Amino acid sequence: MPIDLGVFVGNRADELPPFENFIGRRVGAVLAFTGEKGDWGDCDPSWQLDARWLGGTGRPIRWSIPMLPDRYGVDGYRAGAAGQHNTRWIEWAHKCLKHRSNDIGPIYVRTAWELGGEWFGWTGIAKQDNEAFRKCFQQFARCFKQVSPRFRIVWDTVPDRGPQEHLYPGDDVVDVIGQDVYWHPQYQGSEVNAAWNTKLTQSRGLRWIADFANQHGKGIAIPEFGVPGNDLDGAAYIRLMRSWCDTNNVVFLDYWESKAAYDGLLHDNDPVSTAQELKRWYNAQPVDTTPAPPPTPPTQTTPPTQTTDNSLAGRAAQAAFLRKVATVIETGKVTIP
Repeated sequence: MPIDLGVFVGNRADELPPFENFIGRRVGAVLAFTGEKGDWGDCDPSWQLDARWLGGTGRPIRWSIPMLPDRYGVDGYRAGAAGQHNTRWIEWAHKCLKHRSNDIGPIYVRTAWELGGEWFGWTGIAKQDNEAFRKCFQQFARCFKQVSPRFRIVWDTVPDRGPQEHLYPGDDVVDVIGQDVYWHPQYQGSEVNAAWNTKLTQSRGLRWIADFANQHGKGIAIPEFGVPGNDLDGAAYIRLMRSWCDTNNVVFLDYWESKAAYDGLLHDNDPVSTAQELKRWYNAQPVDTTPAPPPTPPTQTTPPTQTTDNSLAGRAAQAAFLRKVATVIETGKVTIP
């Protein structure tokens, strides 16, 4: 089964063309985040659907949407577990579905991603009250599935943070098992095969993900994948990732084409060998002839307060917030400011 290759480029529609021009084809999807501002309005996908943001790309969106703002704490998750946020979640699902009215493909939604990572508030909530967390996840997933069977819910964890399976919300609400994969040479080493072996064999790493997904009859996703844009053998790492995807039931992968928090930028063709290897992978996939949904026209929706677009202080800093400590995934040591 072909892997649907997408990309994260930031939050602005005009950030996608440079990457598509580089690979010479359109991507399968764009990865979108909501929720950085910590309020309900920013969690709501409406602002991302505006033509200025990723709704203007004309590409399907793969969503990363928090269940609720962190500031509501464990009580907010308990309320969600009791169904008190369902009306809001159903509204979000209708908005996401309307954006995809011109195609019939699956709509992937990831929530509480990188579960186990202490840099996200939901991990603390899950530790504090795992039953409330799981039931809240279940309510969220069922709301989206109630709106359309096209919604596919992704359960996404990090490696090297101990057991997470007790937080699994159940086969009836999860469709895909996910894990982000980045090559961090400062933690995994600069030799490509050793670095890759670490990703495979570390506790709750890729090998475990594949086994867990197989046991539950689920597909696998790599919602974020990045290699460093430097003189390391990124081309070989991409080949290893591609081979693993081809021999496991991976349904989609999104490349981190950005310098936000992790420098995976490759559309500048530097380094050449790494960039060209990524390009070959994208071009080896079957061409999608499904008409792309038209860009969403500008609406009266007011997006969250906007700062400088082309800096990490603006909306493009969404990813920097979401991955602000991504480089410590393998260390076991985190300093919280």
